[in-house]
Amino acid sequence: MLLKKHAPAQVSSKDHTPRIGIIDDDPIAAGCMRARLLQNFSNCSVTVYDEPVVTPMLDVYFVDNDFNGQSMATTLLREIRELNPNALVVAMSSTLEQPTLLALMNGGCNAVYDKNKPQDCEAVFEVIGNYLSVLQRLRSGHTRNPFSGVVLSLRELLNEWNQRLSKNSL
Repeated sequence: MLLKKHAPAQVSSKDHTPRIGIIDDDPIAAGCMRARLLQNFSNCSVTVYDEPVVTPMLDVYFVDNDFNGQSMATTLLREIRELNPNALVVAMSSTLEQPTLLALMNGGCNAVYDKNKPQDCEAVFEVIGNYLSVLQRLRSGHTRNPFSGVVLSLRELLNEWNQRLSKNSL
């Protein structure tokens, strides 16, 4: 598995390959996610970053919350939104407390993936698929309102997480 700490210095403007980054210090979890992403999105470039460093050249970010016991997801999300406000951001963790989850959603996180429930990955992959489809149409100049499909998928995903939060708080 290739682990990188920094983004490539330059990407050709003609290179329209969607780029996905996984920011996670757990090599097993990151490697499994990378394999699943490449299996589902073979036209994408998927890179693992083993330190909490944000690179501006990505279309989709998978951000782990825990880096050596320190919660980093909200900080990383803020940095991503400053560098790349239109990127899709997926927070992933095996332990997300409700205040952190709410801060992520309010900060512009597009989806949350619970590492303890790999079967739920399909919902996140659907959001990514919709986003990449819109991104491809946008890059080829064939769309007026590029993110309407993504917004619907995100709304459905948020509703599902809100239902889970309601059940957990009872």
